[in-house]
Amino acid sequence: EQREWTFKGHSSGRFGLDLDPSKWLPIEEVASRWSKFEELKSIDPDMTLDNWFDFHVTKSKTLDRLLAASRR
Repeated sequence: EQREWTFKGHSSGRFGLDLDPSKWLPIEEVASRWSKFEELKSIDPDMTLDNWFDFHVTKSKTLDRLLAASRR
């Protein structure tokens, strides 16, 4: 069940079970993307946003269960 909320100020958005399970990535992909982001920052610090990032982590068993439930 997804909850309704309003983004205010410094809200980072959906969290936990409210996240779309199909958008989760394997840790290897996340690490690769973060590495590329860090490389861009080292080349030109002005190219990247001055922002924060949230990393949400779950076990693959839990994600499999969530994906199966979302297909029903």
